[in-house]
Amino acid sequence: MVLGEGPKSVVKLIDTTAATGDWSVFVLRNNCRRIVFKDLVVDGNRTGLTEPDEQSHGVEVESGTEDLVIDRCIVRECFGDGVRLVGTDQADKVVRRVRIENCLFQTNKRSGLGIQRAIEQIIVANCHFDATVSDQSIDFEPTGSGGPTNLIIQGCVINHTNPTKAVTLSGVSGPDPLLDCKFTDNIVLGGPIFCSDVNQLTIQHNTVLVTDLGTVQRIPVQVQRGGDAVIISGNLLVNGDSVTEAVISLSEVNQRQVTRALVTQNLCFARSGNGIQCLSSDDVAVQGNMIVATDACGQGVFIRSESSDMDQISVRDNDVTVKGKGAWSTGILIASSASNHVRDVSVIGNSVRGATEGIRFENAHFERTPFCALNRIGADVASPLVGLPNLPEKAVLVGGASSRGGTAAHSGAGRLLAGLGDPNNSVLGDVGDMFQRLDGAPGTTLYIKEAGSNTNTDWTPK
Repeated sequence: MVLGEGPKSVVKLIDTTAATGDWSVFVLRNNCRRIVFKDLVVDGNRTGLTEPDEQSHGVEVESGTEDLVIDRCIVRECFGDGVRLVGTDQADKVVRRVRIENCLFQTNKRSGLGIQRAIEQIIVANCHFDATVSDQSIDFEPTGSGGPTNLIIQGCVINHTNPTKAVTLSGVSGPDPLLDCKFTDNIVLGGPIFCSDVNQLTIQHNTVLVTDLGTVQRIPVQVQRGGDAVIISGNLLVNGDSVTEAVISLSEVNQRQVTRALVTQNLCFARSGNGIQCLSSDDVAVQGNMIVATDACGQGVFIRSESSDMDQISVRDNDVTVKGKGAWSTGILIASSASNHVRDVSVIGNSVRGATEGIRFENAHFERTPFCALNRIGADVASPLVGLPNLPEKAVLVGGASSRGGTAAHSGAGRLLAGLGDPNNSVLGDVGDMFQRLDGAPGTTLYIKEAGSNTNTDWTPK
């Protein structure tokens, strides 16, 4: 145990006139066990050193360290990271069982907390990260091999004062993602949360405020690539930036999609760009969010197949609205790209106000007829539903017992469709399906499918 008596107990690197290189205040190496730092100030003296190396940390925790506690400490003025945890992909040298709590990380040049390679069973709780000089406040560095796993970062206040990401939650690409991580109940002021190569990640019940820098695009919560089993839930997210692309963004890079993601019950304020966007991802539910424009913005919810096809996307029960001078170009936009398609998608039970367009289907590379029903479009929306001619059958599914029904394939589906023109030779259906025309042209507006299974003929006008 290294035990101090609070702020008056300071361990500090001495001023130097010669080059210091990589001087850390404390280094734990060669399989350290059961170490406790408590009620202590760790001072890296970054301004008093001559030619320090960026690996000059407050507490350097190297591979093989186990059962480490850092409690009620102030870690400040380090040229490198305040605390740096560096694991390894060797099973007997993983950094494990570390608890960092009730600590103040202040004016360290690099990260307050840096994490790299294989570490496991880590808890960071009730800490304050204040004014990192040039790097992230909490930084997961995706280098080497072996990814971090089993981490909780909870109840921290992060005051981020430089243009970098405030928090990066990332694993190593390929077989070593960041695994089983919870980032919950934190307050992040000034910068965003950025994620890549993550598996079983929860970002929940945080407050994130991104301030305006004018030229640097910073998305409050971004999963840029390689996300599997991601929950973004119950957060208050404020984009105060005049150039930011979105408030929440899921996207694909280098053919690594975000898949099996749940974005739910978030309160998003957008000053620019989109509210929630999902690009080239699969099995994503955007559900129960309130998305508020505070200035002229793009799309409340933006879904688009960019670098790969998209499938199984659900946009349900979201409230797209405005505050003050806020306005949306489109409430909900579902778009395909020229080279990649959109398959199963549903847009159900949403509310849109303060937009030029309510719901838009854009471009023609849709493979299946989408579900689009029970959406409430405000009286101030000039164009409620746009883009039906771009869909496979120039129609949407608006109701029915199920998308497929009966006791055998293509029997008794009982679907309700709405679209443009005569459905004959255009819309596939089964006996019992109904079709309602929406184009307002003279003639029949209701058709019943009275014969044929999975055919586009035998629609009988009524």
